[in-house]
Amino acid sequence: MRTKTTILLWVLVCLGLSASPAVFAFDTDHAPSGAKAPLLTAASDADDPFAGADATSAVSGTQFPDPIQGFNRPMFTFNDKLYYYVLKPAAKGLAFVLPERPRVCLKNCFYNLSMPVRAANCLFQLKGPELGVELWRFIINSTAGIGGLFDPAGSFFYLPTYREDTGQTFGAYGSGPGFYLTIPVLGPSSGRDAVGTVFDIALDPLTWLPVPGLRFAETIVKTSLNPDEYDKLKAASLDPYVAIRDGYLEYRQEAIER
Repeated sequence: MRTKTTILLWVLVCLGLSASPAVFAFDTDHAPSGAKAPLLTAASDADDPFAGADATSAVSGTQFPDPIQGFNRPMFTFNDKLYYYVLKPAAKGLAFVLPERPRVCLKNCFYNLSMPVRAANCLFQLKGPELGVELWRFIINSTAGIGGLFDPAGSFFYLPTYREDTGQTFGAYGSGPGFYLTIPVLGPSSGRDAVGTVFDIALDPLTWLPVPGLRFAETIVKTSLNPDEYDKLKAASLDPYVAIRDGYLEYRQEAIER
């Protein structure tokens, strides 16, 4: 509970740093909303907001608002060290003791449990068909998929996945991203998405299950399935901070426009 409270406090602090979206909103064809992949990791290229990003990437030539680099860069360095000294060793340790297939099943289970976040935001965005798909996926995978460990909804019924979240909902109703924000532990974000994260945490059943460290366990499982993605990004970037910032914001805008 103390960990959850600390994360919420960090988000609220970041929210206090972010001024009104009207101040920092900018007109652009791209500006993404929240892939909540903590500590800059993703399980696959499809989930990876930074795949193909480089240090000079920008949305339609637009420079992203980043007025608090003095805060963001030290937080990026903190997250970077946390990744290499805590998350990646834990992920590799898990991969050593647990074969890939069971780890994929665990990832599926975590994804299935977070259905309320996606379903609620499909509802808020008036996406009726997507809401129906989310509910059917949950019913099928929770039953035939043994609590979400398996994905018969995708494998047999070919139901797609939708990664809707509150940051995307805000964006769908016209909210700009505000300025870029690096949140300690949680990773890249923006003023809009930081607010959305508070609602997403509240909607996510993982927050309320009485199992300490469950959310960190989810991150370890996801990272164990693709532990070198972050290293590849850094190796291909002159400035990893800029590559991650621009890649994240582009990814979020594309997510809103889908």
